[in-house]
Amino acid sequence: MSIAASAAARDTGDESPRNDRDRDRLGPLVPDFARLATGGWLGAANLALGYAVFDDVLNASVGYGFTPEREAGHRVHNLDVTLTVRPFELGIGDFRFVPVYVGGGGMYVVGNEYEVQYPYRYRRIVAHYYYPTALHWFALLGGEVGLHVDDPFFDRHAFFYQVVGLDTFITSYFDNDATLDVTDVLSSQIGYRASW
Repeated sequence: MSIAASAAARDTGDESPRNDRDRDRLGPLVPDFARLATGGWLGAANLALGYAVFDDVLNASVGYGFTPEREAGHRVHNLDVTLTVRPFELGIGDFRFVPVYVGGGGMYVVGNEYEVQYPYRYRRIVAHYYYPTALHWFALLGGEVGLHVDDPFFDRHAFFYQVVGLDTFITSYFDNDATLDVTDVLSSQIGYRASW
């Protein structure tokens, strides 16, 4: 549905476009949302663009994360791909609640000091103990609260909270569950999401 058609529908009192979460007003090639977040092993700042399909139940995004030197001892740049499943929502007036969603993805850490594959001389020693430092997978659990807005471009503004577990820490927890607490493995991420 076009932006003009959406505005016309609102002017005539037809609220059905507001209830349809998968409108794709700008066409299939334009991303459906942008996210700005901090934490969750994905960077002190993480910016992502994504697509929502199947009535916003399935979300896929590509992000860039950055952590400054003062936070990590050196600058860290990373790229991530995230897939989330958001099976249900609750609506109260213009507010939209996604009480729980699950997901996961992969992350690539950029830099010469990170390894996609260890040099041959080290493979026998580290291959069965350490993950490559440049490639990681992660799992997440989150929730979101959003507000529908009457705006010619934006459809919804939302804030979200996620708990993220990174491969290295998840496997370390299962190998050392007597000495590690689950809070040592998980990291919180908070952020803002704009949908159009």
